[in-house]
Amino acid sequence: MTNLQMIEALCHLIEEETKLLLTLAARLEEIDAVTDAEKEAVEAVRKKYTQFLGHDEAPDFLDLE
Repeated sequence: MTNLQMIEALCHLIEEETKLLLTLAARLEEIDAVTDAEKEAVEAVRKKYTQFLGHDEAPDFLDLE
């Protein structure tokens, strides 16, 4: 595996983990099992992820609002 392939694989892994985090957070919120601090933490992760990639590069699944 080349360095570029490894970077691509890691980026894909982070994308999948972020997608899972946001999905689970939304489900927990549906059953009112999330604190305000946890909601803020999830939003902070979403913002950092979007800022890292740039607004035009963020995956579609981040438009969950």
